[in-house]
Amino acid sequence: APLLNGSYVAAPALTNHGRLVFHRQVEGARVVLYYWDDRDGVHMCGWWFGPAVGSNTVWAFNPGDAVLPPRVGWREPWFCGVSPSAVVELEDFAGVVTQLPRTEHGEVPTALLKEIAAPVVQALRRAGKAFQCVHCSSELQRPVVLPCGHLVCLAHAEEGGRVYRCPWTASCSFQAPTSGGWQVAGFA
Repeated sequence: APLLNGSYVAAPALTNHGRLVFHRQVEGARVVLYYWDDRDGVHMCGWWFGPAVGSNTVWAFNPGDAVLPPRVGWREPWFCGVSPSAVVELEDFAGVVTQLPRTEHGEVPTALLKEIAAPVVQALRRAGKAFQCVHCSSELQRPVVLPCGHLVCLAHAEEGGRVYRCPWTASCSFQAPTSGGWQVAGFA
C-alpha cells in the first residue's frame, strides 16, 4: 500500500476509455491510476494502478464502472481480496472541473455534458438489465438464480415441470431440489 497510498492529481488532457487519468510520483517512480472499460471482458472493467496506462504490470484494481476512482475497496494485489489499508485521495479535482470548456455565457456545452454522462447512463442501463427475468425480460418476481448466473422469475422456472432451461445460455439447465422446491434469491 505505501506505493499506492497518497494523493493523485488528474491530468486534464489525458483520458483513457472516457475517464480521466490520475498520477503521482513515488520514490522516483510514476504511479498511474486509470480506468479500463469492459471491452476485454466485464472482469477487466474498473480502475487500475500501474506504471503506465494499459501496462501488463499492475499493482491494484477496483472493479466497477465508477466515473471517478473509488476512495476504498482496492484489491491489492489486483487478483486478491480488498485491502483495508489501500486508500485513494484525489487532489485538485475541482480544478479539473473548472477547466472544462465553457460557452460565452459560462455554461458547459451540452455535447460535452452528454459525453461525460454517457458512461454513467450506460452503466445504469446495464445494471437495470441485470435485474430482468431472462424469460420475460420484465422486472423479476421472486427471482431464482440459475447455474449460469442468469435470473428468472419463480413462476417461469416452475412452468416446464422440474427442469428449467435458460433461454440465453444453451448449456444451462437446472433441476429443482426434490425437497423444498426452488431456492428464491434474497432480493426483490
